[in-house]
Amino acid sequence: MKILLDLSAAFDAVDHNIPLERLEHAVEHKELRVVLIEKIETVLSKKIKGILEESFNLVTTLTGDNESVIDEGEEHNIFKDFDPSIFSPGPHVFLLIYMGDLSPSSGDAKRIKRIKEFFGEASKPYFLPLIIHKNALHREKENDILYSIENDLELSRETYCALYCEGGEVSEDEKNNLVVKINEVVNKNKNENKETYTKEMFDEAQVIRLKNVQESKSKGKTGDGNQGHNKNATDKVAGVKAGLSRELAKITVKEQNS
Repeated sequence: MKILLDLSAAFDAVDHNIPLERLEHAVEHKELRVVLIEKIETVLSKKIKGILEESFNLVTTLTGDNESVIDEGEEHNIFKDFDPSIFSPGPHVFLLIYMGDLSPSSGDAKRIKRIKEFFGEASKPYFLPLIIHKNALHREKENDILYSIENDLELSRETYCALYCEGGEVSEDEKNNLVVKINEVVNKNKNENKETYTKEMFDEAQVIRLKNVQESKSKGKTGDGNQGHNKNATDKVAGVKAGLSRELAKITVKEQNS
């Protein structure tokens, strides 16, 4: 009987330790703050949100299907409904969705560049591109996306997560892979950078962005001024030529009369 009691205690220990270990991992993941950035909301992106809400702390989702969501003016918010409070504290990861059935266009490149400018150069290590697609990804589109990751985001081509989503569903293996990839970004930043993107990084990015906006406006004004100056110079040259023509005409008349 004593042996049975000992075995029972052992089984109890195993039964309780496994869930506790999983719970510890779940709590650890829940502490990770993720910002999702998508071009358009799709059925698949909604499922991704559900996974993030279940496994992490999904701070917010920033959606914009075209450049109209980006403010050219001096306002701090370039996204509709953007709330700077997401940086108190800042996110661990910016998860940027690439749709595998849509090859990145030049418009996407400009959009991604402006997103990066908005969050600043310091945000680069916190970006994780997420490629999602319903069917097998064509090699040409895959190369387009990897090119965009390398050139628009300025990240390594190996820095991304891809979800195949067969039948429009995300498998458990793919969910686990997404968790692994997010943790890789977090752990790398723990060792090489600050653990999270901070409010100070955001504020510095805004100072630089607004400075660039003002410089661009100043160049625009200077350009107009130069155009006016060039026009005046052209008018003067034309006037001189007209005057010379008149003088030559007078001389010609005199010679004819003489």
